[in-house]
Amino acid sequence: MTEQFLARFTEHAATGGWRVDTVDDDDFAGFTREEGLEVEAQFGLDLTPRDYGLSLNPSLGVRHPGVDDLAANLLGFGGGAAQAGATLADLVYEAGRRDLMWVVESEEDVAPVVQRLLVDLETYGEPFFERFTSLPDLIDNLEQTATTTVPFAHLAVAHAISGNTARVPAVLRRMADWAGQQPPLVAQQAKRFLTEFGAYFDIAWN
Repeated sequence: MTEQFLARFTEHAATGGWRVDTVDDDDFAGFTREEGLEVEAQFGLDLTPRDYGLSLNPSLGVRHPGVDDLAANLLGFGGGAAQAGATLADLVYEAGRRDLMWVVESEEDVAPVVQRLLVDLETYGEPFFERFTSLPDLIDNLEQTATTTVPFAHLAVAHAISGNTARVPAVLRRMADWAGQQPPLVAQQAKRFLTEFGAYFDIAWN
């Protein structure tokens, strides 16, 4: 059933520009779509088998590849993270709708759920993607939402490659203050980034 659903969704989503980016151990499928010259849209589906079937829990993101790739390199682990994200459920709830129907319980559900999911993605997901079409849009979002290692790293890199170097030290100080209150492994990751970032961009911040 999972393979049937994924094949049908992939085929129909392709008409909207979506292509499969990753399928992880048959429990997650990620799709991407280019959004202009700077960013790419992400759409993810939970394919974890459950007793009753599939509960898809769709997620959305917008990623700037240049920011993410460089931040991942300076952090020392893999990239792929978005700089803005939401769940489709949250977007639907915000619009006042409560009837979420992205559950596949049998093969007979595959076609109607795919159709419903694509309609909801168009209706509620596209306005989200339209909010983040450039790096400045993502920077504005990160300024409001960055509270952990990866978002702080994304924000610092985004400012640096945009030429907003005057705003970088404040971000790095926020990151350092936050890291000082975290468990050793998390703090170590943040400190690695601070060291590598300073060497890469030659920006003093402390």
